[in-house]
Amino acid sequence: MMKVSLIVLCLCVFSVPLFADMGSEPVSVQTDDCTLQGTLEIPQGSGPFPTALIIAGSGPTDRDGNSPLLPGSNDHLKLLAVGLAQKGIAALRYDKRGIAESACEGLREEELLFDDLVDDAVLMMELLKNDGRFSKVTVIGHSQGSLIGMLASQKADVDGFVSVAGAGFPISDIILRQFESQLPVQLF
Repeated sequence: MMKVSLIVLCLCVFSVPLFADMGSEPVSVQTDDCTLQGTLEIPQGSGPFPTALIIAGSGPTDRDGNSPLLPGSNDHLKLLAVGLAQKGIAALRYDKRGIAESACEGLREEELLFDDLVDDAVLMMELLKNDGRFSKVTVIGHSQGSLIGMLASQKADVDGFVSVAGAGFPISDIILRQFESQLPVQLF
């Protein structure tokens, strides 16, 4: 059983040049009906390295942390991955099913289940666990990615879990709060 600890994640990613070549490589994982695309940042030196699986938040947020719903790009997940690699920790981030380069032909959003996203994260965890270049796997989930990572971590034996801006209330309460202004008052 995995130990879950409260961790304050603080990286000094600006202490070294950003996007220095750490050994970035593309990753793809085949699911039952989709190919998930990701990017793996590998530290300089020889491994095995500890590694982190970074899971993006809700909506059409890509592996770098950008969304077409928000103006511009901030690359917060890419910066996190590069910062980890600069500190000796490999980092894999990926486009969730149906998002960016993981857009699946014929996938209809109304057919996508939350469990599909959890199962996809488990596949990514297994990929890292079975790669001899890596010693440990820690999951870092942002926002909705925190819930995905938490559930996936229970299915795969990972070494750690970090929640970044994860939910502090039951998901049913959060969904109601998010749609409160758009739903009829009778639903409350």
